[in-house]
Amino acid sequence: MDQTPITERSNALSANIDLSSPAEMIDIFRRCDQEIFDGFEGFPLSLQSAALKVKILKAAELCRNVFQQGGSCVLSGCGTSGRLAFLMAREFNAIYRKQLGMEPFRYIIAGGDEALFISKEAVEDKPWEGARELEEIDAKGPILFVGITAGLSAPFVAGQLDLCLRHPDHYVPVLMGFNPTHQARCDSIENWDKSFRDVASLVEDAEKDGKAVVLNPIVGPDTVAGSSRMKSGSVTKILLEVLFLLAMKGELKSSLDSILRYYEEVHRSFYSLAAEPLAKAISLCGQSLLSSRHIYYIGQSTNGILGLIDASECPPTYGATTDDIRGFLLGGYDEFGNKDGDLVELTGLSVYKISEDYFLYHILPACHEEDTIVLIQSVTPELSAVVRRSCCHVVEIQISESSEPVNDGSDSSDRSVRMHFDLCDPSAFVADQVACEMLRSFGVGLAVKWTLNALSTGAHIIKGKVCENFMVDLKVSNAKLFRRSVGIIQRFTQVGVEEATDALLRSIYEVETISTDLKAASISGHIAKATSKHKVVPRAMILAMNKCTLEEADTALQQCPLVRQAVKRASNSS
Repeated sequence: MDQTPITERSNALSANIDLSSPAEMIDIFRRCDQEIFDGFEGFPLSLQSAALKVKILKAAELCRNVFQQGGSCVLSGCGTSGRLAFLMAREFNAIYRKQLGMEPFRYIIAGGDEALFISKEAVEDKPWEGARELEEIDAKGPILFVGITAGLSAPFVAGQLDLCLRHPDHYVPVLMGFNPTHQARCDSIENWDKSFRDVASLVEDAEKDGKAVVLNPIVGPDTVAGSSRMKSGSVTKILLEVLFLLAMKGELKSSLDSILRYYEEVHRSFYSLAAEPLAKAISLCGQSLLSSRHIYYIGQSTNGILGLIDASECPPTYGATTDDIRGFLLGGYDEFGNKDGDLVELTGLSVYKISEDYFLYHILPACHEEDTIVLIQSVTPELSAVVRRSCCHVVEIQISESSEPVNDGSDSSDRSVRMHFDLCDPSAFVADQVACEMLRSFGVGLAVKWTLNALSTGAHIIKGKVCENFMVDLKVSNAKLFRRSVGIIQRFTQVGVEEATDALLRSIYEVETISTDLKAASISGHIAKATSKHKVVPRAMILAMNKCTLEEADTALQQCPLVRQAVKRASNSS
């Protein structure tokens, strides 16, 4: 029986996605996302299972109790999980402010607000930092803490959960992830006295006493192995939306089945309506990246922020630059609403420039005919007109938030795609008017997320950044990714763990022989050296396959810049 954690496994449904056409990719995305609702390999805890629904209702009850005592909810995570923590805190503060006159949500992301845009994943390995940041939250009353870690693996979150368990009078912990708890990371955490599995077991013990909840539906491996930004991110969004909707409106607990069926119907209607225009859009985006050009997202409010999030995830996942796919937001930092405000003022770095004006006056004038601009949900008519007049490829996403359809399809040309369609009406599932308005917005956001994930994933597949269904040009920027990289090298080269590790270290340190001292060094030291480097894993794979020198491996990558082709060529010659 495969002991690999489910979130790290290869999904059989997407095993050949690297050889698929855009239309075939979309069908693979659809089938992988269907596992969100169907479950995976008969695991008893699925999104639709009675056992998980009991846990959701319990978490909503605990949340409501905390709010009734004047308390707060803190959402925390690393990478994608932290960005979704920010997005959900922002969105639900707006909802609760309108409905209840309160703003009870806070967020923590490992690495601080800069990590909302660029990878700061090394911080994920420091549980004491997570605990410190939670302790420093400025909030009165009790705190419901939601720690999000798709693989049940992030030390940063483990430290926060441990703090909660040591202070049960002040914190109510909720652990959210998508592995069974017995698959939680059991490796020792550097400079700490527990593993994540130790902490997860303690949270389960507290759950038995009604003082914690573990929300871990098993939804199967992601489309690209280990890429929690896709399916795991979607389930995170669904669970948090349902949890906080029920916490706000406890009378809806009897409608939980119907609410979850609504999300499943969103999945069905999205993939049936979006398939054809989305395939064309993936082709345009792939053409941009293949031409060493760019993809630019621009939108407003929550859906515009989903564009910023999707763009931020591509460098650590696919070894992309921060300019390959980049997001912009109407209203800039005034609309974004992060804790630290304008990060350009704090850092002086242009990577944090997200305003519409910067896009219009600095990005758009320099655009090339092979760039692609993606307009996300209800940008201004003036902006839309300016972009359409540009020389770029243009993708327009307009998914209706009303119960009346905008269009039943799309309007496309050779250089543009218009995706205009309506999703299912939540009033067919829930009678409460306020809940319907919220669910309609949530459903549109989920469809936007699926669209953007498909565009960026499909484009990087076309660019050759995926081999079979593995990301083979990932950044080695934390302990989890170091171990994942070793596993990928093993899988494609058929060498043992020691030889795979040696190949990775040779690539990181650019040496032909690994010394005893280097082998004995800490993983954190290896990560510090590797984080800023490019093509570390592809070079290591070629080193392991061909038993060659560093110069020969670099030559192979230069002669074949598409990583997938370079890896396959090396495999065929080994």
